[in-house]
Amino acid sequence: MNDAINLMLLGAIGMACFIAGLFFVRSWRKTGDRFFLFFAVSFFMEGVNRAALGCTSDPNEARPFFYFVRFLSFVLILIAIMLKNLESEQPRISRPTSRGRYESPDEPA
Repeated sequence: MNDAINLMLLGAIGMACFIAGLFFVRSWRKTGDRFFLFFAVSFFMEGVNRAALGCTSDPNEARPFFYFVRFLSFVLILIAIMLKNLESEQPRISRPTSRGRYESPDEPA
């Protein structure tokens, strides 16, 4: 009985990861921001990992392969956050307005 519940929960978590990945793909397609793409790939990896874990004869999350895949998906999320923070720290260039003068990007138009 316990094994059946564990398998059902693995399937539910895997499905939830796939759905979250689809939401991030939709956000990526709307904005073109690679932040969402990294998150989508991470959630898809985790969903595949859960599905593969449910298909094994001994679903043990502490096995090195499954643990390493989870580690990689979290590393992808960390890389996405770091790249997004580095992207926002780059200085913005002032551009000319319609009147020909330059104004700071922080000033309202």
